[in-house]
This record gives sequence, structure tokens and C-alpha cells, in this order.
Amino acid sequence: MKKTLIALLLAAALTLCACGGTASSSAAPQSGEPQSGAPETEDAAQTAELPADETVLGTVFGKDVLYTDYRLYLDLEDRAYLDSLRNEMALNLLLEREMSERGVAAESEDFESYAAEAYYSEMLSEPRLIDEINAACELTGLMGGNLDLALYEAYRQGYCIEKLGDFFSETYRSENEQGEKTDEDFDADAVAYANEQLYALAGELAQRIEIPSDDQLLARIDGEEVALEDRHKAYLILAVARNRINLANSILIGEGMRHELLEARGEEAVAQAVEAMQGYRDYVAPTFESAEFAEAYGSLLEARGATKEQMLESVVRTFTAMMGFEEAYYQMLSEQYEAATGTDVPETFEEYYADRCEELYAQCVAVNPMG
Repeated sequence: MKKTLIALLLAAALTLCACGGTASSSAAPQSGEPQSGAPETEDAAQTAELPADETVLGTVFGKDVLYTDYRLYLDLEDRAYLDSLRNEMALNLLLEREMSERGVAAESEDFESYAAEAYYSEMLSEPRLIDEINAACELTGLMGGNLDLALYEAYRQGYCIEKLGDFFSETYRSENEQGEKTDEDFDADAVAYANEQLYALAGELAQRIEIPSDDQLLARIDGEEVALEDRHKAYLILAVARNRINLANSILIGEGMRHELLEARGEEAVAQAVEAMQGYRDYVAPTFESAEFAEAYGSLLEARGATKEQMLESVVRTFTAMMGFEEAYYQMLSEQYEAATGTDVPETFEEYYADRCEELYAQCVAVNPMG
């Protein structure tokens, strides 16, 4: 439950947005995004009032965006993501055991070479990676050897899967005749077999992992407590901080889009975007009433002095910022592009949308993403 809640909430929002008929696609920036608070609707009396929080999350077009609407959601996401990472690292330990039991070599130099190559490849495909890591390190104080530990841990699972995949592929080749199959077809069969074995293995290993509420432990594996090692702690610090920064930026971007909607089309357009997310509220509300939610997040609610209704309200307001306003903003720009004339209009809507988003992003600045 803990490791899938946010993914389920996001999937629900994506499904509802897809049903709305508009396809939005923007690349969130690294440096900042906006959103300070959804306007009241006719159903305001039925929603939970969120506790005031004057802490500044960031600024949008020079105006402060406060934590009031978003604090509970961000805390919930931190908790769910933390447990997801613990589960991931526990699985890494079991994968390493599997490699050892099957005689799959795992040399430290080989792993370090794999991690360096994977990091370089990710850096090329994700230009903001270094900025994200630098920002996370600045906010958390992670540096030097601890940063190295965190980065190595980030690529450990990929390394284990690659090694075990090679093992299963070679097993297939040694146990099966190629016959009249081409080399390409035979290799494809070997890869398909390896993928099947990896999928089945991951499912079996996952059943052996329990993530306890005591976050001083990594996990329980086969009922045995596994302590957090330095590499685990470093990875948790880095990964949670990066996730928090990206979420804060996405919220701020949503606030920026809300600002643009308000300036161009007034309160009614903003209210319509808010109203469009009410279906999402109805869809996910049962999750917050479930026994699984109470077990997984009851202690978080108690620590924050919040109710389930307030948590639901914070989640809905956050997804309204991150998705509801984006959907409306995308539609508004699509209509503006269709009506635009002149030689300075980009040839494609994609270029036009990207240009407008870059202008907006520059006005969204994260001030205190970690809260």
C-alpha cells in the first residue's frame, strides 16, 4: 500500500485527464514552478479546511506561494516514496544474493564501471540531472563519499538485473538448440526467456520483503530485520530530496499556469479547471477511508494533527495544480495558436507551447522546497 499509493493517485488523475479529451505535454523545468492555492468553489463548504502554513514554497511572477495547500500532500509523498525506496533497496539485497547463489560474478570494479556509464548516459538524456543533484546536495548537506555511496546505490538494481539477465540468456542458449533459427531470432528468444525469468524472480523476491513502520530499519527479509547501512541512508537522502524538489517545481509550474489562465481568461476559467478535478476527488476518496490507508499513514496524520479529509483536500489541490491547470493552460494556448498570425509565429504548436512554457518557467522560483 505505502509504495503504490501515490502512483495510484497519479494514474487516476491521468485517466481522468485523458477522458477530458485534451492531451497536455510539458517538460517540467528544474529551477521552479508555481501554485499557491485553488480558488473556492460552490462546494467549498463540503471540503476540509487546511491548516494555515505561512512557510513560502516559492514565488510565481513575484508572488509568494505558501505551503498551506500542499504541505500534507508533500509529507504524504515523502512517506510513500521513502518506503518505496526501502523496498527497492531490499530487493537489491535479494538480487545480490541470487547472483551469489547462481555463481554470477559481481566485481566491485565492474559495478563501478557500470554505474559510471549509466550515470553518464542518464546525464546526456536528462540535462537537468546535475542541477537536480547539486540542488539536493545543497539542501541536504550530502557531499563527498556519502554522495558517491548514494549514486552507486541508485544504479545497483540496474546492474543486478543486467547481470542476471545475461545469466538467464546464456542459460537459454546452452539448453536450447538454435536449429534453423537465425542468430537474430535465437537471440530474441534468449532475451524473451531472460525477461520472463527476471519478472518471475522479482515477484518471488518481493513476497519475502516487509517494510516496517520503523524507518530506522531498511526492511524485514524473510522475517529478519535488516539495518540501514550508510549507502542506504545516503541514497534515501539524495533520492527523497530530488523527488521533493521536482514536486515543488511541478506545483509552482501549476501555479504559474493558474496565473496565466487568470490573467487571460479570468476567474471563470480557473474555476472550471478546479471543477474539472472534482471527478478525481470522487474517484480517490474511498482510498482515504480504507483500512490500508489508516494502517500505512495513520501515524503521519497523527503527527501532523490532520484528518483524512484534510489530506484528501491537499492531494486534490496539488493534483489540480500539477494537472488540472496544465490541461486548461494547454487548451488555452492551443486556441491562441490557432488564432495567431504574423511571421513571428512558430511553425508548429509544439514550438509555440515550448516557448510559452519556457517564459512561464522563468517566473517560477522554488524558495524552500524541503519545507
